[in-house]
Amino acid sequence: MVPVAQGAMKFKLLKSLSISVLIGLMFVASVSHAMDQCRPRFGQMVVVVDPYGSGRLLKNEILDRSMIPVAVLSHSQLPSGYSFNPDGWRVIPYRNSQETSAELLNSPLNLVAVIDGADSGTVKAALLRDGLRARGWPIYGNTSRLAWARRDKSVMAEILHGLVPRQISSANVDELLRFARYLKYPVIVKPNRNAGGTHIQRCYSDEEVISAIQKMRFGEMNEMLEIDTQIIVQEVVKGDELAFNGFRFADGKVVFTGVWKYEREYRPGTASIYVADRLLDPNQKMVSNLAPTVKQSLQRLELVGPFHLELIHGKVIDVGARLSGGGLPILERAGTDRDPVALTVSGYVDPLAVHELGEWYSLKEEVAAVFISSHGGARASYRLRGELEKLVEVGDVVQYEFHYEDGAPLMPTVDSDSTVATVLIRARTEAEREATIAKILRWRDLKQFER
Repeated sequence: MVPVAQGAMKFKLLKSLSISVLIGLMFVASVSHAMDQCRPRFGQMVVVVDPYGSGRLLKNEILDRSMIPVAVLSHSQLPSGYSFNPDGWRVIPYRNSQETSAELLNSPLNLVAVIDGADSGTVKAALLRDGLRARGWPIYGNTSRLAWARRDKSVMAEILHGLVPRQISSANVDELLRFARYLKYPVIVKPNRNAGGTHIQRCYSDEEVISAIQKMRFGEMNEMLEIDTQIIVQEVVKGDELAFNGFRFADGKVVFTGVWKYEREYRPGTASIYVADRLLDPNQKMVSNLAPTVKQSLQRLELVGPFHLELIHGKVIDVGARLSGGGLPILERAGTDRDPVALTVSGYVDPLAVHELGEWYSLKEEVAAVFISSHGGARASYRLRGELEKLVEVGDVVQYEFHYEDGAPLMPTVDSDSTVATVLIRARTEAEREATIAKILRWRDLKQFER
C-alpha cells in the first residue's frame, strides 16, 4: 500500500507543478503583452496601404510631421496604370491581417495610423485595422464590416438603394441585355470591381453591350488585381455631374475640401472623356442641395476617413474611400483654404486636432482644372508640358499630373485610358478663366482626338 500512496502523492505533486507552470506561463505572456504595449518606442510610423495615385502625396506630409511613412503593399505587383517609387518609404508586403499587424506591432516604432492609399488597398486597410484592434491596439478608420460595399459597385448600390441610378448586376448576358432594353438605350456598362473609369462604356445597342462585356476581363484578374464577379448595366442619368471631396469623422461629422463640376464628352464606342472640372463656390445652391445626399451615402457606407463621391443629377455614381485622384488634392490646396492631404493625415493621427474645422472650405480665387484626357482610346497629339505652356496665355498653369513608368512620363496612345495631364488655371477674373478654358477646348478639338 505504501508504494501506491507514494505514487498518488507524486501524481498530485506533478499536477500541482503543471498547474503552477501553466499559470506562470500565462503570467509571463500577460506581462510580455503588457510590456509590448507599454514599451518605449523610438519614433512614430504611419502606414499607407497601397500609396499609389494621390496616395503617394501622403509621404511628404507624414515626413513633415517627423514620422516614418510605411508602405504596405497589398499585392506583389502594381495595379495597371500605377507607379510606386519606394524612396523614403519603409516597405512591407501585406500577407494577412494577423501576420501583418503582428509585424507592425513588433517594430520599435509606434504605429499611430493606417491610411487607405489607392482603391486597391481599401479592403485590406480595413482588415489590417481589424487585426490591430484584435491585438488591443486602438486605431482610427474604417472597419472591415462594409469594406466591400466601399469597393464593389454592386454591393455599394445595394447599400445606397434609392440614392443611385436604376441598375442591375449580373453575370448573365441575356439578363443584362433584357434590362438594357427595358431602360432603353443608351445605357452604361461597367464591371463591379475595377476603378478609374476603366472599361466603363456608354452603349447604344445590344451589339455594343456584348462588345463592352467582351472587352472586360470578366472572371479574370482585372487591372486592379481583383476579379470582377458581376457586370453592371445602369441607366444614363443626364444633368450636372458633381464630385464632393472631404473627410468624414467617426462621429459622423463631415468636412469638405472641394466640390467640382465635371464636364464630359461622349464618343460612340468610348468611355466618357473629361474636358474641364470647375472648383465650385460652396455657397452655390446646387452644392448645398446635394450635401445631405452625400452625408447620407457616407453614413450608410459607415465610411470614416477621406472620401471622393460623384453624383449626376443628384444620383450617386461612385464613392471612393480615399483621396480623390487626378491631381485634385493639389488643386484644392492651391485654390481653397483647405489642404486635403494634411487633413487626411491629421484626421487619422490626431482627429481631435482638426475636428473643429468648419464644414465648408473658402475659395482663394477663381480657379479651374482642365483634364486633358485620353479616356476611351482618344489619341492625344500634343507634346505634354511644353505645348500646354505655350498654349495658355491667360492665367497661370501651376500643376501637371502625369502617369509615370520607370520614372518617365507616359506619352498617350490609342489604347491609353488614363488621365494624361491635369492643369490648374489660376485666373484673376472669371472672364479670364473662361477665355483660357475656351482656348484649350478649341485646341483640343483640333489636335487631341484622332480616331
